[in-house]
Amino acid sequence: MNRFFSTSRWLLLWIGLALCWGGLEASACRYNVRDIGFVEVGGEGYTLYAYLDASMPPEAIRTMKEQGAELEVETNLRFVAVEVASEPDHPGLKYRPVSSVPGVSVGALVSPSGQVLHVPFPPFDSRFSAAWAELLKGLWSSPKREEIVRSVSQTFAAVLLVEGTRPEANRRARETILEAIAQIQGQMKSLPKAIAEPPVLLELPASGLTTEKILLWSLGLDSLPSDLPIAAVFYGKGRWIGNALRGEEISSANLLKVLSIIGADCECGIDISWTQGVRLPLRWRSDLQSQLAQSLGFDPENPLVRIEASRILNKRGTGQSPSQGYQEVTLEDESPAQIVGAQDGLSFGSAAGQPSAAVSGGVASVVDRATQRSESGAVLAQRSRAAVAALGLVVVCIGAGLFLRFRLKD
Repeated sequence: MNRFFSTSRWLLLWIGLALCWGGLEASACRYNVRDIGFVEVGGEGYTLYAYLDASMPPEAIRTMKEQGAELEVETNLRFVAVEVASEPDHPGLKYRPVSSVPGVSVGALVSPSGQVLHVPFPPFDSRFSAAWAELLKGLWSSPKREEIVRSVSQTFAAVLLVEGTRPEANRRARETILEAIAQIQGQMKSLPKAIAEPPVLLELPASGLTTEKILLWSLGLDSLPSDLPIAAVFYGKGRWIGNALRGEEISSANLLKVLSIIGADCECGIDISWTQGVRLPLRWRSDLQSQLAQSLGFDPENPLVRIEASRILNKRGTGQSPSQGYQEVTLEDESPAQIVGAQDGLSFGSAAGQPSAAVSGGVASVVDRATQRSESGAVLAQRSRAAVAALGLVVVCIGAGLFLRFRLKD
């Protein structure tokens, strides 16, 4: 009997200590939202459909397939060749447009959120190979996207200000963004996990919109200058988080709602399923990935990390990111061979100067509800951990009491 009680008291002590440790360990989160933003969990890529038929020269088809296969290297785009005659039921055919220019083939670029961009292909002449390579590069590369990639890989986040035609509104928006960045910078020392550099402001002047039409398309924005400025926040692997903010919506309060969630723990009761947003079509170089793994302290491409990220994203909430809606637009140019270089005449299906529904909805429709869910989830998780730790403490006390009792008795 004494041996039984002796064993029991030690067992109770160990159980209590384990419960206390478990409750404390659960509060030591390994990842923050920014970390998870660098992890690819699938279903986030863009697809370029090329509709092949008998009118295309075999050499051009071979070039399209060979260069298209290379598109998937270091980018989040993939090339899908659709043999129109032999694949009448191919799912990509639903995006096929009818070319308005005789002799010009048109493909379809489909975003993760369902937007469709109709892309005319270059003429099938002696310059086709070079023109096709130029077209593909333009789908994932532009000066501002390259700047966004550099910024989000090294800093907390990037706030893109798309200038409007009103200088005073642009000035107010710029000052507001810098004010929000300064507030976040002042709070960075208290973050659960250190982030070296604060958010940065990137600006896209109204005069430069014609060179960033695919960037704007991926955001659901019009390529023509708006009267008021528009702001969008990016983090992680080129993710657009929250909604675009227009005019008076560009406030410190709205920006802080988005920016503050990026530095928060993601394993401690916060619903971050909405934060994945939509990735920009871009290139993420392998050397940049190596540098990122060193700075983060883990490899975002590690299969185990991806599994853990999926678990975190699906643990709370619906696991679905807010959709920007289905939209078909057409990329037209006077010279299809130069379509990516100049990219003039892109129609986004909305009135000139007016943002799409992705902008006009405001930030509250996404961030406010998600923040409320996150706060309630965090409170619930904190109470659960506290209960586990308290239970462990009770068990430790009981075990210690039994230990002392039988120690004195002995």
